[in-house]
Amino acid sequence: MSSTVHCVIGSGPAGVACARALVARGARVLMLDAGLELEADRAQIVRELAATSPAAWPPEKVSALTGDLQAKASGVPTKLIFGSDFPYRDAGGHLPWHGPDTAIRPSLALGGLSNAWGAAMLPHRDADIAGWPITNADLAPHFRAVTQITGLAAETDALAELFPLHCDQPQPLPASRQVQRFLNHLGRHRTRLNQRGWHFGRSRLAVRAADNERGQGCVCCGLCLSGCPYDCIYNSAGTVRQLRAEKNFTYQGDVIVTRLREDSTGVHLEARHRVTGAPLTFAAGRVYLAAGVI
Repeated sequence: MSSTVHCVIGSGPAGVACARALVARGARVLMLDAGLELEADRAQIVRELAATSPAAWPPEKVSALTGDLQAKASGVPTKLIFGSDFPYRDAGGHLPWHGPDTAIRPSLALGGLSNAWGAAMLPHRDADIAGWPITNADLAPHFRAVTQITGLAAETDALAELFPLHCDQPQPLPASRQVQRFLNHLGRHRTRLNQRGWHFGRSRLAVRAADNERGQGCVCCGLCLSGCPYDCIYNSAGTVRQLRAEKNFTYQGDVIVTRLREDSTGVHLEARHRVTGAPLTFAAGRVYLAAGVI
């Protein structure tokens, strides 16, 4: 095992992918993260629902987690998770930023915005990255590595010609009657649609569609937009929990990193405690900034 400390800043998908790769190489990894989590009372309700089948769920407990969510054609005003705004809370105070006319918001949560994402998983097409210095052939093994972490609910269909699955055993989610009727209708007109540049297929989602060693598969409970009690929708917070079982991985929450300074001895990190504001310092041989696209 390497004696050099590798510091990863952030616990979102980029952070956990980086940390997993480093741990697999025997590196000592310190993950620094703000680490906000779901409130204890809501988390208890989630655990109670996860221990039973949807048919046995008390309506008042389901209502406590879904709130007054109203999904419309225009979208969802703010996508709360289990009725909580914890994925977005406190970000404005700790991460000054300006984003006029945009609905995107930064996150200080454990798992980042993977707490609230829609879990769509389509790779790039060659045309999408024509101007990049790397190609899809370069990215293919990394796409495959990602699906091994997240799982993939998908089906081998005509869409795979444009968007390879990068997964040996995808598990499709059951289609509703409406979706199946729509796909059948498209299928009857496939040739004409393809000639006009239209291609179609099933969604690709980072969702556990069937039971496996990580847990129960999707039971179509209908709470996808509010949060999955069975943790079927991939959230990188789950990968952090797995990493914490590794002896050469350390997670430290409630940390807001403010500055990096590099010299001949390594990288020095200046930070503050998220709650108390107390100054914190860390040192590492290398630092990987994985704090999200914002």
